[in-house]
Amino acid sequence: ASKINAILQSLNDGVIVCDLYGGVLAANAAAATMLQRKVEELVVWNLHEILARYLGPRAAELPLELLLKRPTTMDSRPRVFHSQLTLGLRTVSLTMGPVLKDDDELVGALLV
Repeated sequence: ASKINAILQSLNDGVIVCDLYGGVLAANAAAATMLQRKVEELVVWNLHEILARYLGPRAAELPLELLLKRPTTMDSRPRVFHSQLTLGLRTVSLTMGPVLKDDDELVGALLV
């Protein structure tokens, strides 16, 4: 677990991982910097709240509820959603997809 956390914190891309209910399980320093929050603050939030706060009415572009109910497409591929967000002078590209175990059991979702 400590190796995985070290890898997550070393990534230059912002990453937020949530559970089956949207509760944030992990966030890295890059995500915290982009959202101008502390990692410790992000992990007490819910990803539904984060999407609503930063995307407003455009949160529907990253339908977390749908992803958590139906994580795969009709042809059994992981369902992936994309959007963009302007944060200050930056335009951030967002990708959200399911976190699946080897047996395709849903564990949660990942926002990069």
